[in-house]
Amino acid sequence: MTEPVIKSSIFDGLAQFVASKKMALDLAKLLDEAKLDRDLLTRNLSGPDGQTYIPLNNVSRFFTLAALRSGHPCFGLEYSQHYPVGASGSLGFLMVNAPSMRVAVENLVKYVKSFTHPMQIELVDAQDGLAYVEWRFPLEYTAAMPQYVSFAVGAVVKRLREIAGPAWTPLKVELIHRPLPCTALYTDILGSRVMFEAPKNRMWLDPSSLAKKAPSPNERLYKTLVQAGESELSNIPLSADLGFKQTPEAIRMRLRDYLQAEVAKGTPELTASATHLAIEPRQLQYMLETLSTSFSEEVSDVRKLIAEQLLVATDQSMTEIAAAIGFSELSSFTRASRQQWFGMSPRKFRQRMREHPEIVPSRNQLN
Repeated sequence: MTEPVIKSSIFDGLAQFVASKKMALDLAKLLDEAKLDRDLLTRNLSGPDGQTYIPLNNVSRFFTLAALRSGHPCFGLEYSQHYPVGASGSLGFLMVNAPSMRVAVENLVKYVKSFTHPMQIELVDAQDGLAYVEWRFPLEYTAAMPQYVSFAVGAVVKRLREIAGPAWTPLKVELIHRPLPCTALYTDILGSRVMFEAPKNRMWLDPSSLAKKAPSPNERLYKTLVQAGESELSNIPLSADLGFKQTPEAIRMRLRDYLQAEVAKGTPELTASATHLAIEPRQLQYMLETLSTSFSEEVSDVRKLIAEQLLVATDQSMTEIAAAIGFSELSSFTRASRQQWFGMSPRKFRQRMREHPEIVPSRNQLN
């Protein structure tokens, strides 16, 4: 499956941020521990070098390690307020130069995959003029979430403030991960209504915020930025945008997306899954066989990856996680964890991952 990636320009401005905060961090050593190249410290990340994609899991582990070693438990959220607008390529400029808040958010939804992919994100209009941005990470994103997700949400809010004003905050923010010990900083950046351990990642926007206009719009510049954004989208790897092609790999990605929403209801069925994908059950079986997998293996792997995300990112109980992946009994979850997935109980796996955040699962653990 496609491993989640992000542009190496995620580190653009990092050294300056660390220096400004007088953090005693050995960035080169942290990169080594996160299994990232040391030359990320010396590349011209604001130029072509910053267009290189690197594994998001490893970047998240770097952020987690940096928080642990620096004495700044909210390292990611702090860094988000220092991250340069242009470091995310056209995405950042398309947000801050959009003619309105709504268009800025629409640009986020459309162009984010030029910065990090795969990523499922949408803008949903709710009742009474409210709307929310909902995002879901791919199953293969198994690193600890809090530091990176806090960084990402903080960076988005910082860019939206270019239109809404420096004191603006979202109406409400819901995050699936456990909280970090920085209530005041969350309130300052994301507002007073931040909910952790939520069922979904969402950022809510009120009608007046969505209607806000850019203080000094430049239509000509904006059109140029849209062209640049379209160019970046056209250059992302094909594997990141398989869409609704009928190749075995594309079918497998769509199957996993479907299973991710279905496993909580129990054990998904082959026939129902094939119907959802608009193919025959036997055709689905054949396509999976060409990828050296099977429907039952895909169900098990989706359960494993969801469990891993929840064990690492949240403080949910073992019973809650078992239910979230469709096990009616805790013993079934424990048995699968020991015999099929992790080689240990889920509780021990959570402890191990939190004590050793530098651990990066190999690809054969993810597939």
